[in-house]
Amino acid sequence: MKLIQYILLAAVFTGLALACDKTGPEGGNTGTPDGCPVTYVRFPAQTIYSGDRIPVIGSGFSDRADFFLVNTVSGTSIEIADVTVTASGIEMTVDAVAGEYIFVIEQDGRWELGTITVEARPIDVTVGTFPQYCIPGESLTVTGMGFAESATLTLESPDGTRTSLRTEASESSLTAIIPDDSPKGRLKLIIVQDNGEQTVSSTFFVTTVKRLMTFRSTVGSGESTVVRELSFTRDGDGSVTGCSPFSLSVNQGSDGRTEYNFTASADNEEEGYYSFILKVDQGRNRVVSSTFELERTDPGSGQVTTVTEEFPWDYGNTGFLSWYDGRMSNELSAVDGNINIQEFDGSYRYVYDNNELINNPFGVDCTIGLIAGNSSDYILASALVLGATGQKSALLPSGIYASGTEADLVSYEYDGEGYVTKASYGESSSLPVVVEFIYE
Repeated sequence: MKLIQYILLAAVFTGLALACDKTGPEGGNTGTPDGCPVTYVRFPAQTIYSGDRIPVIGSGFSDRADFFLVNTVSGTSIEIADVTVTASGIEMTVDAVAGEYIFVIEQDGRWELGTITVEARPIDVTVGTFPQYCIPGESLTVTGMGFAESATLTLESPDGTRTSLRTEASESSLTAIIPDDSPKGRLKLIIVQDNGEQTVSSTFFVTTVKRLMTFRSTVGSGESTVVRELSFTRDGDGSVTGCSPFSLSVNQGSDGRTEYNFTASADNEEEGYYSFILKVDQGRNRVVSSTFELERTDPGSGQVTTVTEEFPWDYGNTGFLSWYDGRMSNELSAVDGNINIQEFDGSYRYVYDNNELINNPFGVDCTIGLIAGNSSDYILASALVLGATGQKSALLPSGIYASGTEADLVSYEYDGEGYVTKASYGESSSLPVVVEFIYE
């Protein structure tokens, strides 16, 4: 079904080479490049619907000319076929999706006559629930009210390219299958209906499942730089089978829960323990407890003793991790669906004020990742990779307060499918932190 939209036409002219003069007869026709056959060009200022015939005032239009709209982002050229030359200029039908376009004619040369902006006409529907992501080959469903039988779901890439999905529609839901050849990454999810459209989400991900293989943190700069890394191996099902620099054994506990026993290698015994066990409830996909075997040295006798302690993990009423105990106590809380952390000395607090920083649901929870990177908290980082810390943050932090100072902005890098590959903050301080995430 042909999409009918409305367009806002504005004479936003940029003075490009070979651009014709934009003044009307009352202002004279000055500055027209030699050879430009069209003069006194003016567009209507009012908002109109695509599919309507609109007048473009001007002198010198030929009925043998060709007319185009060229998208300023993608460069895609749309030929305008329905054009009639009149005594005062031309009348034409514009059919284009939302975006900015250069109006071009080919008449004794190629001439850019100005820029027009196309805006989508909204539709009268109410959107309820919708997914944040989808994998090619799977279905997605948008719920709401007011959907027509002709409604379709459409994906739009950042360059404006659109992919229309085969959609099953009812008044309260729209369901479609993501094709195997769908574009991937961060896309717009749009409902097209009744000659108009509505954006459901501007941060919808089409992605494949990628599993984290390496977690690397770099703290400090110059001679004080400290780099720590966790590298994982996985079996064919994606389950973690190894974790360097630890040796890892996986056992089924007597209570039916899985125990991951991480034993430290000699080069990191200074971390204050030589092994820890994460007991995981696989059914609920969360850590139940951490067991630490701590080495303690008596300052007087030098005698080394080993103490084993087990700490439960608490998820509060929201299902987010709210408390655990490792080498230090940490208080975590869910704030508007985001994990916030308060360390024992009150040194870190996260700022969530940018709704565009939406984490790919398959990606690592970067909030916990930053803390793990900064404190070299192997326990929390390992639980993170096991996918066993409860729900993940809905957003990535935009800034971090450290010891009451103003917030350092956090910068991110992503791969083509929306996974966070690098997060950094404190670049201007003496201890900048960079956390890298390397996927399978």
